[in-house]
Amino acid sequence: MKWRVLLILLLGAAAIEISWHPCKLKTTTDQPDGHKDFDAECADVKMPLCHDKICTDEAKEISIFLKRIPATQPGVKPKALWMLNGGPGSSSKSMEDVMLEAFNAAKETVTLYTMDHRGTGRSTILQCSKERPRGQDLMDCLASLRQRFGDNGPIAFSVTSAAMDLKTIVESSTFADTDVFIYGLSYGTYLVERLMHLEPQRVKGYTLDSVQSNQLKTGKEAQFNSNWEKGAGEVVRKFLSHCDENKFCKSKIGPDAKKTLKKLYQKLDKSKLKCSSPLQAIAAKYGVKSPSVVVSQILFDWLTEPEKRVFIPALIYRLNACTADDESWINELELPSSLTETNDKAATVEQPSGPFLNGAGSSDVAFGTILFSELWQVPSVTAKKLNKYSLEALMSMESERHIEETIATYCIYVGNNDKVCTGKDKLSFVYPRDKYWGESPKIPDGSSVLMLSGELDPATPIKYAKQELNAMVGAEKLLVSFPSAPHDVLAHSPIANTPSESCALDIILSYVAAGGNVKAVKKDCVAQVEKLNFETWDEELSKELFGSKSPYEKTTSQSLLNAAAGESKSNFLAATVLLYGVLAVSAVVIVIMAVYIRSMKQHNDPKAETKEDSGKPEGNDDANGDAAIDSVVIISEDGDSVMSNSGSTSSKSRVDSV
Repeated sequence: MKWRVLLILLLGAAAIEISWHPCKLKTTTDQPDGHKDFDAECADVKMPLCHDKICTDEAKEISIFLKRIPATQPGVKPKALWMLNGGPGSSSKSMEDVMLEAFNAAKETVTLYTMDHRGTGRSTILQCSKERPRGQDLMDCLASLRQRFGDNGPIAFSVTSAAMDLKTIVESSTFADTDVFIYGLSYGTYLVERLMHLEPQRVKGYTLDSVQSNQLKTGKEAQFNSNWEKGAGEVVRKFLSHCDENKFCKSKIGPDAKKTLKKLYQKLDKSKLKCSSPLQAIAAKYGVKSPSVVVSQILFDWLTEPEKRVFIPALIYRLNACTADDESWINELELPSSLTETNDKAATVEQPSGPFLNGAGSSDVAFGTILFSELWQVPSVTAKKLNKYSLEALMSMESERHIEETIATYCIYVGNNDKVCTGKDKLSFVYPRDKYWGESPKIPDGSSVLMLSGELDPATPIKYAKQELNAMVGAEKLLVSFPSAPHDVLAHSPIANTPSESCALDIILSYVAAGGNVKAVKKDCVAQVEKLNFETWDEELSKELFGSKSPYEKTTSQSLLNAAAGESKSNFLAATVLLYGVLAVSAVVIVIMAVYIRSMKQHNDPKAETKEDSGKPEGNDDANGDAAIDSVVIISEDGDSVMSNSGSTSSKSRVDSV
């Protein structure tokens, strides 16, 4: 093995041979057949653990997993488009559907490629016995990885090492006479920028979607992960200002949506709202201190998804006006993983070389190694400050518990070599920052850069894309901004009336078709991308989240109960009126009968008539009988018949009152 690694180091790209074999586009163990009617090609490429000038280990090799969809209609000059995922620590699994979409949109004229970053997925993976190890579990895991890969372990899985893998591959014979384009998403943009430093041959263009800036020497406001909440807070405020500018949204939580949200948090935490109780129960269950933090995490989760973010004003509105009836849908709310995640999941067993992947293929260790080596402030910000940033953001994926866990994890990775750390263990798993760190790359000769950024992206705010654009040396560069897009513009730039079509994808393919000429890129579709609209929403999603078609109305179950109660009341009133009507008619009939009987008696009993005519006092049995008949027509207010001697005049007034 030693001679093979030496040969690779000596001969460079010429020694790399990629052997492709048929595989399915979807190759996870839980979906082994994937797209049954669609085949791809896979390869496992051997790479040295240590690339030249990065570290030294002449004995060890690792495996890098590749996948491609070959073009069926290549042009005279073949084109290849690489699609690299973010993370750090994520595999290429989520790129597979995107590759197929791009392949079809390009009418099968471009070959699509992806790879699992070293340390992740189906490449040689950095893995522990638990998916998200913490504390002693993490220390034991890092110790075992140190033993496996030696002291070079951390730097062997660095950003520059992964960029060297990609440089070596694109300079291999596979890409001879091919124009290569490379797309990176989120952390993938950071990897692509590192590749630009290495100036690989054959690459005509680099596309950066949701940009991670290299300007990390600029001070406390740099795009470190430890500054995440600061940048996110600016985007939250921008989103809420859009609400203030919209008549409908303003009518619900305006005129100052930010102030409304702050007051809501205060009322929830002081238990001044009916909704405080169920939210406090959720907070207690997941180790969060207050109801407002639960709501903050839900809102941030919704902010990242265009389908859900239109419900943010509705949630604020409903919580502000909540009653005991609202507890049902609050208890049914889907909570974000940032709130509910635990560290007790067992990790999947590492797969042998081949196309199959068990699970997502993410590596928590690859994430931590890169994050704490390159994308975290040193010395670290304190947990107290991080919590302050989180609260000020108003919508945040963080909680005090999670922040404390992050600081504890950071201390383990850096061997407690920081003033924020209290531990004694000195075993670390980070690497020193190299000459490329903190430096924006020069655009390599013969290539160009296309940047895509969403103006409502809380993860990688557009201000950092502008910063990187200005710092890059070279004229062939273009930034396309999307006013309503969140993170991951490729996935979140649907064209109005044809939402299945991605404007960002159209722009990327236009860039590829133009051979990397940024001046020829067609970007007219940006004006046609769906805009943020607070007045329309997915009714099915509204029912799922709030239990009703409109998120501003009561839940369906409560509405049905109210409707049923209203119907019962209406039926009762109708029955009461009908009863009164029947009784009234009966009373009239009785009166008529009484008059008729009296007249008949007078007609048949002349003596009685003579007595009346003679003015003799009444008081005979007939008169008493008449009084008895009159008494039965008196009706009480509740509709029941009562006995009374009040006379016929009183009886009439009661009947009329009904």
